[in-house]
Amino acid sequence: MRKFASRKLISALGTILFLLLSMCSNGSNGSNEPVEQQCEYTIEHVGNMMLVSPADCNILFNLSDGSTRLKSYSPIFGNNPSPDPAPVDYFFLIREGHDEDGQLSKNILINFMGGGACWAGTNCLDSKTNITWDDIQFIASNPALLTLAQQGIILDTNEDNPFKDWTLVYLPYTTGDVHWGSNDQEYTDADGVRKTLYHRGHENFLAALRYIRDNYPPDTIDKIFVAGQSAGAYGAIFSFPYVKETYKNSTVWCLGDAGMGVTTQAFVDSIINNWKAAENLPDWIPGIDAESFRYMTTGEFINAIANYYFDSLIAQYTAKYDHNQRFYYYVMLHIDESELWDFMDGDGYYVPDQVSCEWTEIMLEHIKTAQFAPNYNAYVAPGEVHTITTSEEMYNVVSDGVALVSWINQMLDFDPGWISVECDETDDGCQRPVTFESPSGIDCTP
Repeated sequence: MRKFASRKLISALGTILFLLLSMCSNGSNGSNEPVEQQCEYTIEHVGNMMLVSPADCNILFNLSDGSTRLKSYSPIFGNNPSPDPAPVDYFFLIREGHDEDGQLSKNILINFMGGGACWAGTNCLDSKTNITWDDIQFIASNPALLTLAQQGIILDTNEDNPFKDWTLVYLPYTTGDVHWGSNDQEYTDADGVRKTLYHRGHENFLAALRYIRDNYPPDTIDKIFVAGQSAGAYGAIFSFPYVKETYKNSTVWCLGDAGMGVTTQAFVDSIINNWKAAENLPDWIPGIDAESFRYMTTGEFINAIANYYFDSLIAQYTAKYDHNQRFYYYVMLHIDESELWDFMDGDGYYVPDQVSCEWTEIMLEHIKTAQFAPNYNAYVAPGEVHTITTSEEMYNVVSDGVALVSWINQMLDFDPGWISVECDETDDGCQRPVTFESPSGIDCTP
C-alpha cells in the first residue's frame, strides 16, 4: 500500500509539473500572468554594422492603460513564393551611433524599408508588385552597401542629416504586407499552381523591437524616431504605438514617407483576410479595432493614434502626384485585370488622369482628417517623385517656400511654427506631371 501511494503521489506530482511547464511554454507562469521567453539571436559584425537574426520568441507589452499584450512571433523573410526556394531567416541591421564624446547615442532611428505590396494571385505571383529576397540579398553579403542604396536620413556622413549620430535600426522588407502581416497565405497563379507567400512583416518588426528593448533599455534612451518609405511608411505608422508603449518615457516621433493610404474597400478586405493585418492592430487605442479598421480611412486611423499619443509628433510626406502611389491605386481598382497595369512597371505615366486626380483629392482629404489631431502635420511636395527621405535629394526639396530638412528639424525641436505644408499649383515649381494622356500635365478638368 505504501509503495502504491508513493507511485500515485509521484504520478500526481508529475502531472502537476507537466501542467506548469505547459502553462509556462504558452506564456503563463501559472497565475494567468503572461511571461516572456528568453530570446536567441545570431549576430554577425560586418564593418560598422551588426546583422541580427532573431529566433522565434515573444514580447510582452505592459500598456499605458494598465492592460498587457503578449505577442509571439516567428520571423522570416517573405522570399520568393515557395517552393522556389524555401523562405530565408529574417535579419535586421544595426549601426550604433555615438555622441561627440564617443559615448553610445541615447537616440535611435528605426527605419522600415519599402518595397511594394501584394494581396492577390495576380500581383503576388503573376505580375509581382513587391520585392523579394532576390532583390535585397546583397545587403546580407555586404551590409555596408546599404548606404549606397539608401542615403538621406540613413547616411551618417552628411553633416546636414539630423540623425547622423543616432543609432540606426534598419528593418529590411520582402514580405509584401507593408510590415503589417502575420500569415502564410496560399495564392493561385494564372496556371492554377498554388504557392505560399510569407506575410510576416509585423512578426519581423516585433522580433526587432524585442532585441532593441533588451539591448537598449528604455531607461537609457532619450529619443526614438520611427520612419519608413513607401511600404515602410505604413509599417512606421502601424508600428509606432508598439514602440511608444515600449519606450513610454522617451520622446518618440513618427514620419511616414510616401505612404498616404489611398485604398479601395476590396484592398482592405483582402489584407484583413490574406495578411491578417487586423489581428495586429494597436487595438488598445480608442476607436481602433478589427471591425472599425475595415471601414476606417487612413486619415481616421492616424488621427486616432495621434490623439491617443498626444505628446508625440506624427507626420507624413508625399509628392502631390506621387507616380508610384497613383500606380498602386490603379492596381487596387483593377486587381483582376493585370493587363491594364502589368506593363507600367510601378510608374504612374500610363495611369489615367481621372485616377491620378482622384488619388490626389483623396490623399488631401486624408490629411485634413488626420489634422484634427493637433500633433499631426503633413508635407506635400511638388512633383511625382516617390519617396525622398532615403535620398540625398531630400536636402533640395522645397514646398511653399519651406525646405523639407528645415521642416523635419522643426518637428524634432517641437517648434510651435511646425505646420503642414502643401505646394501651390499656381507656382512654377508645382506643375502637374506629364502623362500619356496629357503631355502638358495631368488634366483634372471634370
